[in-house]
Amino acid sequence: MTKPAVIPHPQDNEVAERIMANALPLFADHGYSGVSMRAIAAAAGLTIGTLYHYFSNKEALYLGVLQASYASCAEQWQTIFDAPTPPLERLRDYLLQYCKFAAENKEFVGLVKREQLEGNPQRMELMANVLLGEQFEKTWQLLEEINPDIDARMAANSLIGMVVHHFEIAALRQRFPQHRDEYDDPARVSEHIYQILVHGLLGKPAE
Repeated sequence: MTKPAVIPHPQDNEVAERIMANALPLFADHGYSGVSMRAIAAAAGLTIGTLYHYFSNKEALYLGVLQASYASCAEQWQTIFDAPTPPLERLRDYLLQYCKFAAENKEFVGLVKREQLEGNPQRMELMANVLLGEQFEKTWQLLEEINPDIDARMAANSLIGMVVHHFEIAALRQRFPQHRDEYDDPARVSEHIYQILVHGLLGKPAE
């Protein structure tokens, strides 16, 4: 599996973090092609020359934004996947952390949605293999461990879709009739998805 490209550590991490923090909402709102390096520099309060000092081109900055947004949670998920605990316990822990990530990182979720709408093959390949591929692989392996007889890859797609889509349509969902505040609670959502998944995986209600 392709590993994420290594972004050289800039001399001043604080400035690089400021650049990426300002670039993320711009990429999420306007897409990769709709954002210029000059606009990112202006948003970060920097000159265009300073921006290029830290990131040689827009592609490098974009990859840095993706990795910075995803890295801490990816490490946390890896710890859950590798834990010496029963697979159903790992699934429940993973779902909770995944729902928290989706709820707390709306701009990253929006960026993923934007990329799907634009459908650029190179950037979709980047997301699928370089950024999200390992999470997907670990997800279906966990589901296959729970039940080797299911199509674990299809089940992993369903799991990821249930989490991402639920928080992706938050603004719309909150206007549905009889909406409850608990539907926005990551713990409530993760337990709901857990029950649905396990009931389907094992053919009986989860304990």
